[in-house]
Amino acid sequence: MWRARSYAAAIFAALFLTSLILAMHPHSRNALAACVPFGIVGFPVCFYLWCKSDALGRGVTPPPGTIPLGAVLWPVAWLYYVVGTSAPARALRTIVLSAILAVAVFVSAAAIGHMWNPSAT
Repeated sequence: MWRARSYAAAIFAALFLTSLILAMHPHSRNALAACVPFGIVGFPVCFYLWCKSDALGRGVTPPPGTIPLGAVLWPVAWLYYVVGTSAPARALRTIVLSAILAVAVFVSAAAIGHMWNPSAT
C-alpha cells in the first residue's frame, strides 16, 4: 500500500510543481512548453503506476477500461476507478479528501508563485 501512496504523493507533487511554474510565469510560452509534456505523458504514467499498485495492495480488480481511459483522461479514469473499486462511503470520502487536497495544492502553488514573482499577474 505504501507504493500507491507514494505514487499519489508524486501526482500531487507534480500538480504543485506544474501549477507553481505556470503561476510564476503565466504568460510564458516556455513555461507552458515545459509543463505540457509532463501533463501528456507524466500524469498518465503516474496514474497507471498508482492504479496498478493500489489494485494490488487492496486486492481489487480495476474496472474494465480504466487503464486505457487513464492514458487519455486520467482524472476521469481516477473517478471511475475509485467508484468502481470502493464501497460508496469510502469512494465519497476519497473523492472529497482528494478534491480538498487538489484545491489546497493549486491555491498554495498560486500563492507561492505570486509571492515569488509579483509582477506575473
